Amino acid sequence: MKILINLIIISATCYLSGCTTIMKSVSDYQFIYIKGDELVYAGNINEQGYIKLKNEFNKSLVKPATLRISSSGGNEQFGILMGRWVYEKKLNVKVIKKCHSSCANYIFPAGHIKFVGEKALISWHGSSYFDGAIQENIQRITKKAIVEFRKKGTKITQEGEEEIALSVRENFLEYAPAVKKDLTQFYQLIKVNPMLPNYGYYQHSLNKEDKYKSFTYSLKDLGLMGLKNIVLLEGSWSPEFDDNTFTVATKYIDSNFVN
Repeated sequence: MKILINLIIISATCYLSGCTTIMKSVSDYQFIYIKGDELVYAGNINEQGYIKLKNEFNKSLVKPATLRISSSGGNEQFGILMGRWVYEKKLNVKVIKKCHSSCANYIFPAGHIKFVGEKALISWHGSSYFDGAIQENIQRITKKAIVEFRKKGTKITQEGEEEIALSVRENFLEYAPAVKKDLTQFYQLIKVNPMLPNYGYYQHSLNKEDKYKSFTYSLKDLGLMGLKNIVLLEGSWSPEFDDNTFTVATKYIDSNFVN
């Protein structure tokens, strides 16, 4: 089936829960440049961005000390690679506007010093380390795939929808063990609780009946999970978020830790 073949190709470009889109769009691109002592990264996280980021850093005669990033997330594999690179280079990470999904999972916690703007939204919605997140993302990617195919005029029967769902599931589960190993090693390296991206699942199911889609934490709770050296640029942190985001309560953190 043509739909099935196309879906497999599309799904193969996604790396589990960090994948934020089905078709390539303007959101896949980045603005990456040096400004003063900062390396600026604005846009989606993917292979292209990872390569550009390293190239921009390498060609700079005076190496920047801080990565200033604004991102809604992206590919989980390259989020982990960027996080490792930030950690190895001992770069600070600065968030003025937003750092969501793979950005918050891997890049923000890897920073040497983490600078946070007063209105900066740093938010999570799961990682492939957590089985519940995998199931939620399978549903999300399946729904997006069906929408994209229908936008292109493809008629999809009930049987076709079931085949799409099966293909997405098979792709996710094929890569899950390798990703989980990468995640475990990464969080051990940076000494951060590997459940950081997932504690919100204990407070809300985040399924299709639940209005909540992402979550954030208090400054104190980030410290409990191993995120040290957080500096508030304006002396306070009051992120602005809509009704689809909530703050995880402390009681849902340590007691639910899964090693």
